[in-house]
Parts: sequence; structure tokens; C-alpha cells
Amino acid sequence: MLGAVIRNGEVANIIIVERPGDFGTVPCADHVGIGWTYAGGKFAAPDTASSSTLAEVLAAKFSELDRKRRAVEEGGIIFNGVPLKTDRQTASIITAAYVKAKENPAFQIPNWKFSDGVFAPLDAATIIAAGDAISAHVQSAFDREAALTAELLAMTEIDDVLAFDVQSEW
Repeated sequence: MLGAVIRNGEVANIIIVERPGDFGTVPCADHVGIGWTYAGGKFAAPDTASSSTLAEVLAAKFSELDRKRRAVEEGGIIFNGVPLKTDRQTASIITAAYVKAKENPAFQIPNWKFSDGVFAPLDAATIIAAGDAISAHVQSAFDREAALTAELLAMTEIDDVLAFDVQSEW
């Protein structure tokens, strides 16, 4: 989940947190960005059209796009009917197991944690398939970000960039 770091009523940073309120953050949606205001429990986008350059507006939109890609990338997949985390730590562990499984068809993980209270063994073939599924999922998130980046880069008007809704375009 995303958390906004608020300083003096303004979003100073957006970080990934496990629980609401971690590190003093305020939970926020993917589209909230640095520079937004926060008051009365609500976020508000800055009025950037009047004072920002095209480059500045694009930079803010790219930041929003990056956060959306990362949220999708780390949002998990359904693998063989079971939710499988795709956060960077899980992907790293699966990658290490993937290498071992490729080298040794007898390799297995006796207790892989799928979710709280749900453990199951993974054999080499399943580990390889899970690694391939995570890799494809992550790559598709980057491919979508690249396509939307190209659309943004083709824009020449600030109002067009501001009107580009990352959430609905994703």
C-alpha cells in the first residue's frame, strides 16, 4: 500500500508501506503525488497549469506513472489458482530458487508461504513456472509504463499532460 509523508500540509514523499500509518504516513491512492496538499483528511492536486513548464508537468506525470507501475508490479498474481506475491523480496527469493531448480530438477521448497496460514511445497517445475509467471507479470508492467510514457512524450501541451489520467489509461 502507498503512504504519503506529509510536511506542513503538503505531500513531501510517497512510500510503500505494509500497514496504514507506518512511518507516520497517511494512506493514499496511486494518483496522489508529491506537491499535493493534505487537509481535513483529503488530498488535493496542485494547480500546476498556471505556473509549471511542460517539462515539470511531464516529470510529475512520470512520477505518478512510476508509482502506478510499481504498485501493479508488486501487486501480486494468481498462480495455479492461488495468490502469489510479486513484491521485490518475494521475487528475489523466487529468483534464487528458480536458479537452483534449473540446476537441479530434484530441488524443492518444502514449505512456501502463500499467505497467512497457507503453506505448500513447491517442486522444481512449479518453482520454474512461478518464476516465469512473475517475470512475465513484471515485464508486462514495464511494457505498459513504456507505452504510456511514449504517449506522454508525444504531448506538446501542458493541459493535455494534466488531463492524462494514469489510472484510467493503465
